[in-house]
Amino acid sequence: MRIEDASRKKSLESSHLNPRFSLPNPRFSILSAMLLLSLIFALLPSFAWLLLFLHEDVHPEPNRLVIRAFIAGMLVTVPTVLVEGLLDCVIRSCAAPAPFAVLPDALRDILYIFLGIALVEETMKYFAVRFAILRNPGFDEPIDALLYLVIAALGFAAVENALTVAHASVQTAGFFGLEGVFVILGARSLSATLLHALASGIVGYALARAFFRRHPLPLDLIFGIGVATLVHGAYNGLVGGLFPFLDSEQAAVVNVVILLAATGGALIFMIRDLRQRSVRHRWRNAGDTAREIA
Repeated sequence: MRIEDASRKKSLESSHLNPRFSLPNPRFSILSAMLLLSLIFALLPSFAWLLLFLHEDVHPEPNRLVIRAFIAGMLVTVPTVLVEGLLDCVIRSCAAPAPFAVLPDALRDILYIFLGIALVEETMKYFAVRFAILRNPGFDEPIDALLYLVIAALGFAAVENALTVAHASVQTAGFFGLEGVFVILGARSLSATLLHALASGIVGYALARAFFRRHPLPLDLIFGIGVATLVHGAYNGLVGGLFPFLDSEQAAVVNVVILLAATGGALIFMIRDLRQRSVRHRWRNAGDTAREIA
C-alpha cells in the first residue's frame, strides 16, 4: 500500500509540474465553450434574415455566389475595424487636426458615428460586393445589386454579433449564460442586423438603377451610400444616446423603431420599383454597367 501511495503521489506531482498532464481549468473550459456557442449562435440572426430576403428573389441566385457574398461581407470587417480605429484617433481620441480640435466633444462624437463608422461600413460593404460579385456572370439582373448588398451586409453583421457576444462572455468570465446570449442576439437581430441589411439595400437600389440609364453615373452610387450613411449614423446616434433632443431611453427606442420601420417600408418600395422597371424597360448588360459605375 505504501509503495502504491508513493507512486500515486509521484504521478500527481509530475502531472502538476508537466503542463501536458495538468487538469484543465474549469473556468477556462466554461469560457471556451461559451465563446464557441457564441460564435455559432451569432450566425443565426443573419441566416434568418438571409432566408427571408432570398425568399423574395423571383429568380434564385447561385448558392456559390450567395456564399461568396456572405463571406466577403464577413472578411471586410477586418479593414473596417482598422479604418474606424484610425478615424477615431483622428476625430476624437488622439491629437485631432485643427478642424476637429476646436469642436465640442459631443459634436466630434456625432461626426465620428457618421463619418468614422456609418460611412466606412457602408462603403466597405459595397466594396465587398464590388470585388466578389459585381463582375461575375451570375450578376445578371438589376435586383441582384440590391440582393447581394444585403447578403454581404448580413455577413458583416454576423461578425459584429459574434464579437459583441464574445466580448460580453469574456467580460463575465464565461458566466454570461446562454440566456444572456439569446437576449443580445434577439435584440441585435431586430435592430443592428436589420439595420445593416436595410442600409446596404439602399446602396444596392441606387446601384441597380444604373442598369436603366444609357450612361450610368457614379453619382447614383454616391447618392446611395450617402443616404445609407445618414440612416446608419442616425441609428448609431439614437442607440448611443448622442442626440441631445432625446431626453429618455424610451424616446430613443421609439425613434429607433420608427427609423427601422420607415427604412424597411422604403426598401419594400425599392424592391417593387426594380421589379416593375425590369418588366417595363430593358436593362443594360451587367458587366458593362459594373465597369462604368464601379
